[in-house]
Amino acid sequence: MKYWYENVVIRKRGKIPHWHVPNGLYFVTYRLAGSLPRHIEEQIALLRASLLTAREHDYDSAEAREIERNIFKITEAELDQSRGNCWLRNSEIAATVVSSFEHDDGGDYEMVALAVMPNHVHVVFRLKSELDVVIKRWKSFTAHRANKALKRSGTFWQSDYFDVLMRDSEQLQRTITYVVDNPAKAGLRDWPHTRTWPERIALMI
Repeated sequence: MKYWYENVVIRKRGKIPHWHVPNGLYFVTYRLAGSLPRHIEEQIALLRASLLTAREHDYDSAEAREIERNIFKITEAELDQSRGNCWLRNSEIAATVVSSFEHDDGGDYEMVALAVMPNHVHVVFRLKSELDVVIKRWKSFTAHRANKALKRSGTFWQSDYFDVLMRDSEQLQRTITYVVDNPAKAGLRDWPHTRTWPERIALMI
């Protein structure tokens, strides 16, 4: 089933344009500061420059979508090695992140699936507000509490995030499967910090 969105607005975040769609179904990933080595950061920066060029010609071109997939694959492959900061291994902090998603669920967004990994977070949800506002709220809520629990100060989350607008139910199903399977794929046994909302998913596929 294809999703038809109205009032699609293209906004720039940094230099790269992103789709903002009220009532859109989004897959968002964001990660801890210091979770990737410099050479991977540099590789991603080059791909993001290519993505900017591709989207200036055609926002949703096959080239742009392929670059977007490559950015995600490279980032995920490195994050799943858990070689950088992994503060979310702390169960108290992971629980705080989960509670940040539950706080306004049914208000500015409607949760569909989540996975809190040792150094990054995956979230699938229906947006009912402003994407940047929602994610900024999640990050600020958790960063303050996490730093306090860790007895540290400074940047907790990496500033940007990766977002994909779900185009159809097949893509949504693939994405939800990826999210809930990510801990096992990364070698995390009995990892407790995943969740889905089956009754909502049933209405979307």
